[in-house]
Amino acid sequence: ANMYHPRRALRNAITEWLPEFFRVKQAWGPITKPQPALPLPLPLPVIIPSVNTCMSVTTTTNTSATTGQNNNQLQALAEVCSSQVNGNESMMQPTTGPVVMNSLISESKVLSEPMDCNSTPANSPASNSPAHSKSGLGTASDVPMADTNSGSGALSNSSSMTMQVEPAVDVAPERPRDVDKELTIEDLALLCDLFYLPFEHGSQGVQLLQEFNWLKSNAHLIALNNHKTPEKTPEVEEWHERAAKLEEISQNVNRLFQRITFCNNRELLYDLYPYVWDMRGVISLLNSYIKWLASGHFPQMVSNFTLGNYTWFSKGWKESFMSGDQEPWVFRGGLTADLQRLIPVDAGSDLFVYKAPDVPCSKIYTVRPYLLEDEPGVYNVCRKTFMWSSPSLPNLIPDRLVGAFLTLSPELSLVVEDETGVVGYAVAALDARQFYSKVRLAWLPEMCQKYPAIPQSSEKLSAEEEMINWFHSPKLEDVPDSVHSQHPSVMSCSLLATVFDQSVAKRLIICLLAALRANGSFGVYVVVSSQDRPLVEFYSKLGFVELSQGLAPDTIYLGRIF
Repeated sequence: ANMYHPRRALRNAITEWLPEFFRVKQAWGPITKPQPALPLPLPLPVIIPSVNTCMSVTTTTNTSATTGQNNNQLQALAEVCSSQVNGNESMMQPTTGPVVMNSLISESKVLSEPMDCNSTPANSPASNSPAHSKSGLGTASDVPMADTNSGSGALSNSSSMTMQVEPAVDVAPERPRDVDKELTIEDLALLCDLFYLPFEHGSQGVQLLQEFNWLKSNAHLIALNNHKTPEKTPEVEEWHERAAKLEEISQNVNRLFQRITFCNNRELLYDLYPYVWDMRGVISLLNSYIKWLASGHFPQMVSNFTLGNYTWFSKGWKESFMSGDQEPWVFRGGLTADLQRLIPVDAGSDLFVYKAPDVPCSKIYTVRPYLLEDEPGVYNVCRKTFMWSSPSLPNLIPDRLVGAFLTLSPELSLVVEDETGVVGYAVAALDARQFYSKVRLAWLPEMCQKYPAIPQSSEKLSAEEEMINWFHSPKLEDVPDSVHSQHPSVMSCSLLATVFDQSVAKRLIICLLAALRANGSFGVYVVVSSQDRPLVEFYSKLGFVELSQGLAPDTIYLGRIF
C-alpha cells in the first residue's frame, strides 16, 4: 500500500499543478527561451558571531555599527536589524531575492526571501536612488523583523514573530470562461510525456516515435496496393488504422497547444509556449508527411530512399540514450530532435531552425496534400503574391505559374491552410525535362484556346498581353545538364503575406522535399527573376543557393540538395 508508483506520483503532481494555469498573471516582453547566465561574483559577507545568519546577514565597508552590550542573541539580532548609518557612511546591501510562493502559508500569497528582512539604511545610496523609490523597495516598505520603536531593542510580540506576507498582484484581466479552452489533467499528462526526462521519453512520446517509424517503414504496402488492386488487404487496413492513430495524437497536441495559449497565467504561458509551439509544429509535420504517403504516389522501393541517417531506431542509439552514461550534449533536443531525425530529409537541418513568435498565438497552420477542390484557393494565393494583378483576366497569372503543376503533377502538390482556407502552396515536378515535355503537349494547346494571341502593334505590349502571347510562343526552360544532373526536380512555392509564422514555409518545404525523396529525387531547383529580390531572399532563407544564369538574361537558377 505504501509502494511508490512513478506514474501515480506524476498524476498527483499534475493535479496540484493544474490550478496554477488558472491564476490570473500577466507577462511582458517578447517570448524567449531562457538562457543560462553566469552570476556576478559578490563579496563574501562578514558573518556576525552568535547571530542567526539564516535570518539576517549584514556586510559593511568602512562602517562601525554599534550593537551595545547585549546579553543574548535576540538582542543582538534586534540591534543589527535596526542599526542606522549616517550620510557619510555606506553599507553594501545584500541582493534582494525573488518573490516566491509558499503554499504552507497560503496558496494566494507570496513570501519574500529571508534576505529581504534587512532594513535598508535610510541614508544609504540604495534608498535614495530614483530606481529604488520607483520599485517600492524603500525603508517604508521593508518587512520589519523587530519593533525598532521599542526602547529595549527586544523583538516585538508574538504577532510580529511570523514572517509578514503580501498578497500577490494579479493584473491580468479575467477572461470569459470557455470549457473547451480550459486545460485538463489529460492535457498536462500529454505535456509531461512530450517533455519527460533528460534520458527517457514519456509513454506517449515513445508511441509517437514508434507509430511514425512503422508507418514510414511499411509505406510500400500502400504503393503495392495502389498498383495491384483497389481492395484493401489486412496489412493496408492496419496501416490506415495506425495512420488514424497518429492523426489523433496530432489533434491532441493541437488541442493542448491552443488550450495552453488561452490560459490565464500568462507568465507560465511565456515559459512553456516556445517549447509547445515547436513540438506541435514537428508533430504536425510528421502527420502531414503520413497523409501524403497515404496517397501512394511513390515507388515500392520507397524504403531505399527514406532510410535516412541515425535515428531513435538505429542500432545502439536508444540504448545509449536511455543509459544516461553519455554527456548531456551528446543527445540534444529531446523528443523534438528525435522526431525531426525521422523525417527523410538528411540535409535539411537548417529547415528546422526557426524563431518562435514574440507574442503567443493560437493560430494553427496545417500542411496537407492538394485536392481538386483546392484549386480556387491556390489560384487566389498565386494572384495575391504576384508582382502585378490582372483584374480583367483573374486566372491568367495562376494559369501561367501553377496551373500546369496542379494539372500534370498533382501528386507532388501541397497546400497550407488555416481556419480561413488555403493560405499557401508548394508544387513540384519529379523530373523537370519530362514535365516541360508534358506542358508542351497537354497544357499549352488548351491555354492557347483560352487566351487568343494578341496581334503585334507599334505600341509596346502590356505585361498582361505579353503573358498571353507567351502561351503561343513559349520559352520553356531547357534545363542545363549542370543543373539537371544534381537537381532533377523543379518546384514553386508561395505564401500569403498574412502568414507571419516563420516556420510555416520551412515545414511546407520539408514536407515537399520528403515527398520528392520518396520518389528518388535528391535535388530541386526553381527559376526566379534576378530582379525580384524579395523572392530571391525568400528561397535563400529556405536554403536555396544560386546555381547558374537562366536562359533569359534576367533569370537565375536556385537549387538545394536534400
